[in-house]
Amino acid sequence: MYFFTYWGEFVGGVALNGFPALGAMAAGSTLEETGKILSDPTLIVQKGLHLTVPLINEAMKLDAPFSITDYILSSLDPREQIIETICLIFGGALFLAFFVIGIQLILVYVYFYSSILFAFTGFMFSSLKQTRKYASNGINGIFASSLMMMFFCLFAVMLNFSMEKLTMQNIISSELKTEEIGATKQIKSLEELMVRIKYVESSGGKYDVYNYEGSGAYGAYQFMPEFWDGRCENYIRDGGTLCTECSNNPPNAPKTKYPWCPENQDKVAQYQMEGYYNKYKDWNKVAMCWWGEGSIGTKEGEEYLNLVLNAKGKSEWESRTLAVWILIQLAVLVFMFIFIADKIAKMINKTFGGMGFRLTNEG
Repeated sequence: MYFFTYWGEFVGGVALNGFPALGAMAAGSTLEETGKILSDPTLIVQKGLHLTVPLINEAMKLDAPFSITDYILSSLDPREQIIETICLIFGGALFLAFFVIGIQLILVYVYFYSSILFAFTGFMFSSLKQTRKYASNGINGIFASSLMMMFFCLFAVMLNFSMEKLTMQNIISSELKTEEIGATKQIKSLEELMVRIKYVESSGGKYDVYNYEGSGAYGAYQFMPEFWDGRCENYIRDGGTLCTECSNNPPNAPKTKYPWCPENQDKVAQYQMEGYYNKYKDWNKVAMCWWGEGSIGTKEGEEYLNLVLNAKGKSEWESRTLAVWILIQLAVLVFMFIFIADKIAKMINKTFGGMGFRLTNEG
């Protein structure tokens, strides 16, 4: 008698709490914790996007990630191109995958509450033989949506737990390496060019060299002091950051707005060299531009290039390693969630969403 009197509360309670609680317990969680994940699908999306942010940031270092021609002619070292390309592929794929997961969770909730609402409405027709099938369809809908909710509880908690165990902050490890350079016919990288330019301009990288009696240039790359602040402003305008209060600013540095510490000199020189490379696509031509942008093809430019090509020194460069295995783990986890969730949803709908339950004496 109690069941018949309070059947609505019984069925609704089992559907709303019973099956989802089973899914939560199977994942080693509580219904409250699972409810937070499912009731706000943006939480999983936010966690997923938080994991992909380091990948997107790395991918954006490409000069033109969506232009094949510019990508091939990119100023990045080939080793860096490989890392940025992998980050671009995985970052883009995971970015879209987490949105798909969010949509899946939203649809489960819409399906669940729609089934509950219309099932209770349809059950009022169970007293008539001719309309009793609508009531049985409602029970099928409640059972199917509850099962689906149970499995999504399980998968959502497992996915959330797995993502919490993954850390993407150290996805790329760095190691400083040293390489001897000698005479060559073609400069191959920005790092090599910077070492050679410093060797020619300041006898191997003396950041406090002041050409008092000559051109008046200063520093490891021999910048003209009157143009220094302007070059720094250009670098900052394009998103760079410079030290403004350096403790290691050379004592004999020119009086300018921006300090001449080694970090600032390296950053501005790199910025200017990359700008030349993006224009001329040849590090040898960039070397001639350091003598003067109009010196390409001139006698003075060729003589300066010859000095740079015959320079010797040590090239220090940062070797970076990408933990591809972590990316593969995350990708497999995310796409397995999408695939399995989709298959189970279809299976439940097919098995229980049709004529899974029938009331007796249906018309």
